[in-house]
Amino acid sequence: MYIGENTYKDKTRDTFTIKLQNMGITGLQRRILKKPFIILVLTFCYIIYSLYFSIDTSILLENDDNISQIEQNKLSNFKFKNPLSYLITPNVLFDNKIIEKSTTAPVIITNQLSKKLLNPQVENSSWRFINSFTNYKLDSEKDSSLINNYVTMRTKKHLYDPRITLSVYLNHLNDQLNSNEFEIPFSWEDWVDLSYLNKFLENRHENTCINLISDKKLYNVLIKRTLDSTKPSSFYFNDTLCLDNSEFMESPNGKFRSENLLPGFNFANRIDYKSNFIFKSYNAKSYLLSYAPPPSQIYFLNDDGKYFKVKSYQSTNMMSNGLFENYILNENYDGFNPVNQINKINKNFLTIKESNFINKLSKSNYQIDIPESNFELNFENQFKNLFDKDESELEEFEKSFIDSIKLSLETSAENVSKYFKEVNINWPTSYNGHKLKENGGHYDARFFSGFISEMPNSELTFHSPYYEKNGINHMSSNSNIDRRSIILSHLLHTLLTITFHDGLFLWPAHGSLLAWYFTSMSFPWDGDGDVQMPIKDLAEFCLNYNNSMIVQNPKFGTGKYFVDCTSSLTHRGKESGNNNIDARIVDIDTGVFVDITGLGISSDRLTNSNMNKLGDYIPKSVRSVYPTKKSNKRKVNGRKSNVGPAAARIKQKRGAELKSAKSLQEEEDNIMDDKILEIHKTNKIYNCRNDHYYTYDMISPVRLTLFEGAPTFVVANENSLNDVLQQEYTNVATRRQAWEEWVFSKSLRMWIHAQDIYQSCKDETDASLRTKKGKKKSTKNLKGAAVVPCYNRKEGKIISELLRKSLYEITEDELFIKGIIGMNEDSSEGKFKQLRMNIIEEFYQDGVYVNAHTKEMYNFHKRWEWKTPTIDDEFNLPKDWIDLARWMLNPHKPPRMAILDYLIYTEAHDQDNEIILPSNLLKVEVDTNETMLN
Repeated sequence: MYIGENTYKDKTRDTFTIKLQNMGITGLQRRILKKPFIILVLTFCYIIYSLYFSIDTSILLENDDNISQIEQNKLSNFKFKNPLSYLITPNVLFDNKIIEKSTTAPVIITNQLSKKLLNPQVENSSWRFINSFTNYKLDSEKDSSLINNYVTMRTKKHLYDPRITLSVYLNHLNDQLNSNEFEIPFSWEDWVDLSYLNKFLENRHENTCINLISDKKLYNVLIKRTLDSTKPSSFYFNDTLCLDNSEFMESPNGKFRSENLLPGFNFANRIDYKSNFIFKSYNAKSYLLSYAPPPSQIYFLNDDGKYFKVKSYQSTNMMSNGLFENYILNENYDGFNPVNQINKINKNFLTIKESNFINKLSKSNYQIDIPESNFELNFENQFKNLFDKDESELEEFEKSFIDSIKLSLETSAENVSKYFKEVNINWPTSYNGHKLKENGGHYDARFFSGFISEMPNSELTFHSPYYEKNGINHMSSNSNIDRRSIILSHLLHTLLTITFHDGLFLWPAHGSLLAWYFTSMSFPWDGDGDVQMPIKDLAEFCLNYNNSMIVQNPKFGTGKYFVDCTSSLTHRGKESGNNNIDARIVDIDTGVFVDITGLGISSDRLTNSNMNKLGDYIPKSVRSVYPTKKSNKRKVNGRKSNVGPAAARIKQKRGAELKSAKSLQEEEDNIMDDKILEIHKTNKIYNCRNDHYYTYDMISPVRLTLFEGAPTFVVANENSLNDVLQQEYTNVATRRQAWEEWVFSKSLRMWIHAQDIYQSCKDETDASLRTKKGKKKSTKNLKGAAVVPCYNRKEGKIISELLRKSLYEITEDELFIKGIIGMNEDSSEGKFKQLRMNIIEEFYQDGVYVNAHTKEMYNFHKRWEWKTPTIDDEFNLPKDWIDLARWMLNPHKPPRMAILDYLIYTEAHDQDNEIILPSNLLKVEVDTNETMLN
């Protein structure tokens, strides 16, 4: 009987199990459903859990005043030395109960920090909270000693003050334009900091080219030839590209220079021999002083993407050619104010491009299709008006562009030499007792001023104009991370602004696009920036801007940027791999650059790997016939680009010679090229010169967005955008929390340096880094991934400690660091260990743009991994896309302060000098009333 019952029950259960399996329910789910009691228990637990956290969240997030009245009293009872401490400190920061136990602590801290920093009293309360360019002028009375010093020093040494240069040149530009003259004199002495060469001036007769290059101990130049110091420098010029002062002064360039300001050696170009980076900087500065040609044109940027454009010609410096004297003798002279000077220029001379995007975007939901023809490079059609002109009718920049295109068409791929010259140093190597982190690959050799990663402790460190080293404060505020971020931010902001208002399609690419995805700001570890353009837009950009200098709007800063386009634009394949980049825009003060690559149709063949990355964007019918396997004998000059019939006419001169030299394999390759070119054209497959492939549907339409505070574009379709990123960085890239030495904080919406987190996670991190034999791995170059587990477990506590350290750096109130981790263990005095990045400053500078980016992602990227719905919106930006897009089109300043402000303020702070703010809005007394704390 019992056996029968059990058998019946077993059969019933088996039938029930089969039904569950048919429903797709397996494993643990089936076991739970077989026992309803477990379901009741789990449901009850879920209700209790949800109720607990909903109460916790509602109490803590809806009303900060309910966090803890005791906690508020605790903060009010602190005796801060700096009144700013009361103003910017989040109320919750010292409440250990919330910080350590509440899962909502990061959100609470972020919400309170936003509210505190958006208090109008914070602006200008400290140099760290400056919201505009403040040191943009010199007053004739207040700054008379600096101006007098400048005049005296310019006759003896190299001294660069961008405010004086800009004021003098803009004043002269105004005079020229009013006289219908569109050309001004130019000297690099006025536009770059050449003070690095001052150390050589006193003994300039001894600092010959041979002595400099032969000094292995100081510079280690790996020149192959032995140099005889008894021979003149011209004897070795082909090897050294250098002339001594005496011979240089007899050259055509010598007439533009004063011999007493020459260092003894005069380089005509970058030396290709490897050396240490110190020599490379002297090489660059000497080249700019003695041989560098002037820019073909100068663009002085004004508001809303408008600019004054003028040609330049080689001249002596402004102290010798009369420009400076004319300026100070003007009856209205009251100092040097470039903002006033540019405002004085007649606005009728402003260039305004009618092709800008604003009107088009406002009529199309701020989304726009890129014309397919923009990806086809047909010079004969695009520049027909130039090709049809007689050479005598062409302006100099037009002639230069046409000559460049002709040269490109006439040069076979294997004969195209590498165009861009980076800083090539001995690598790997050490400096000041440690290994160098940079190898020079992210700097243009002509404008190199030393490695930013070594500043401010390197002997090659650029400073504010009148800097004198007196003594160092106990806590330096000058950071190489800040320096690089400021430089790159202003560079990108300028480039994006001019191309957008010129109506040229351009968007962040590669690492810059991934950085945009997280915050709309560059990664703090980025050494350069990357952007892409359709090849037609790139050609138009190069026509107008190649070899030009772009001067930043003086309201934002003193940036100056040189545009350089390659002479091989018609070559659209990877070929030898030496010219993957089509153009660069270079920061003249440092050599930092943004790479520009063009996308177009070519016969560069897709590999199986690249075909797979494109996935369903390539139809199966195309995949089945596509010749992905390359011939082993294939030559680089067998590839074609869709450049139009102009190519055939120009190549006709050497056609007979080429035809007779072609082998059967080359003939076959040409046939294959034509086939691939036709497939790419039919299926709208585009590539850059570094084997990145896209289809039209992947990159168009594009949508308005901001990057570094400037208007630009990004792929409009969410899936397409993810595909673009994932084909380059894998499918985990957009949700990866750690990159390089950094960790992304979802609540703060910023990147935090691993070493800063490590100070709060030493024990856990050290344990995870031990080898099997128990030996601890070095934490000197700690990667972000090593501290992520600890950070995610202790986020509230870690953020609170980072905030307290940041507050200490800003206010120097020692109460903030009392009792927290982060002191140097080897110091008996418990010396404070400085943060790699001050997160309060970062939050203040980027906040509004990151907030706008968050709203944009909420609108268009439903699967965005970094949503933070519980973070309050203290910026009050529109949530509706149309209103938000209109806000984006308003003029916005770069997120970060001007580099001149940064240098002046940090150097004054570090040397305990007085810091004079433009207007101190901080009016807070040390009080403990409740209004101060809310």
